Amino acid sequence: MMKVEQAAMKVKQAASDAEIRSLAAASEGYLLIRERFLSTFRRDILGDTSHQSAIVAGNQAAHHGDAETDALLYEKGRRSDRHLYYRIYGLAPEQILNQSKYVPSPLKCVLKVHRSD
Repeated sequence: MMKVEQAAMKVKQAASDAEIRSLAAASEGYLLIRERFLSTFRRDILGDTSHQSAIVAGNQAAHHGDAETDALLYEKGRRSDRHLYYRIYGLAPEQILNQSKYVPSPLKCVLKVHRSD
């Protein structure tokens, strides 16, 4: 019985670890967007253009696809228009989430692009 419980705990731990990695990746994009907001204020209101790279990075985070983070919106029930997700990425949200568990982090940049039909 003890081995079964240990195996179950390992499975739960792996799932928790995967969710933490996904949330960490999502929060990085959000931080870039917030940094863009502050740097845009600095540029537009204060006339200081020294933080242009933060604006560019924030624009990329806000306006480009992120298949894994977007899939989380569907998994958590925040979106229901699955046809839209499929149209953008060519796969269902659960397919992306299942695949992202096995993709090494350096290759996840591929999941951040969208289809170009």
